[in-house]
Amino acid sequence: MSIEALDELPPADELALIRDEMRRLKIREAVLRRLVLDDPSLRAGHAARVIVQEQNRREINIAALPPEIIRDSRYWTMRETEMLFIECAPAAAVSPA
Repeated sequence: MSIEALDELPPADELALIRDEMRRLKIREAVLRRLVLDDPSLRAGHAARVIVQEQNRREINIAALPPEIIRDSRYWTMRETEMLFIECAPAAAVSPA
């Protein structure tokens, strides 16, 4: 579907299509990621190359925190976030001609 055709859709339909494409691309990215990690010879292309670099980061183990910290509201922050869920209409029944 072209960009112009997307612009003609109602925003809810366009958002649903974009999310579907993002889901498809994330799956494809995961497949390609696994390929280049498993086979270093696949890391060089015609226009790009993949550089693999390890990184360490610090994470907190919430399960190891003392219960008095977990129960103490001073250590927690509540944030409200607007979330959008897509509910697709059922496909229209095709009537025999």
